[in-house]
Amino acid sequence: MGQIWQTKLHFRDQDLPTSLKKQGFNQCIIPVLSYGAETWTTTKLEKKLRVTERAMERIMIGVTRRDRVTNQNLREKTNVQDIIKEIKVKKWRWAGHLARQHDNRWTKKITNWTPRTCVRRRGMQAE
Repeated sequence: MGQIWQTKLHFRDQDLPTSLKKQGFNQCIIPVLSYGAETWTTTKLEKKLRVTERAMERIMIGVTRRDRVTNQNLREKTNVQDIIKEIKVKKWRWAGHLARQHDNRWTKKITNWTPRTCVRRRGMQAE
């Protein structure tokens, strides 16, 4: 996420209209943050992604947390896409893609994988 914060100067620029900042956020930042999200377990990452998204939105409109602007007001002012919704759409799209695949594809095989029924003993694995 360090590379993403290099765009901070562009988002802080008060001469740039919010519409351009929004467009840059939706077209560049969200795809970078959600790259590979189809395979993530997002329950723990959701909070981190939301915090990052809100921090960038605050930078875009030039407010700090001390200004006590609510998240809902931030979203109304910036009108950017919600990253969690985008990730969920990607997950459903990937699930649909897997459902339509032929049975001999490896992605289909590992999705329907069932573990062995045998129980391993305690200790080191036998050679």
